[in-house]
Amino acid sequence: MPRKFVTLNYVLRNAHTIRFEDRPEKYKFGTKNYGDIPGLYNKSDGDPWDVFAPGYSYTLSTSNSYRIKKILGILLLENGNHKIAVKLYASQAPGFNYKRAMKEIDTYCSKYTRGMRLRGEYLSFLDHQ
Repeated sequence: MPRKFVTLNYVLRNAHTIRFEDRPEKYKFGTKNYGDIPGLYNKSDGDPWDVFAPGYSYTLSTSNSYRIKKILGILLLENGNHKIAVKLYASQAPGFNYKRAMKEIDTYCSKYTRGMRLRGEYLSFLDHQ
């Protein structure tokens, strides 16, 4: 089956489900929950679009799929391999904390851009809470 390469705009309008990956801590860049959007591929790296779910005090299961409740923002990167921050439905992932999420987003963006030696800017979709 051919890969479905889609734009960021398409992902923002149509992504509903994500899966988390079991990866070494150094490749999570300060977030507990890192994964992708199955079936929707980013041309910049040929992999599914990357997501992270900040604001949870625990690591979510890598064997479950989760539904996106809200897109919190995007780490826009110069190479096009953007990272999407999401909030999940409480029925699947209880305990979201806004302050924890904002701190984790800041940590992730800083560690990722430094570690990968890329320029990037976080675009928040939240005014405040």
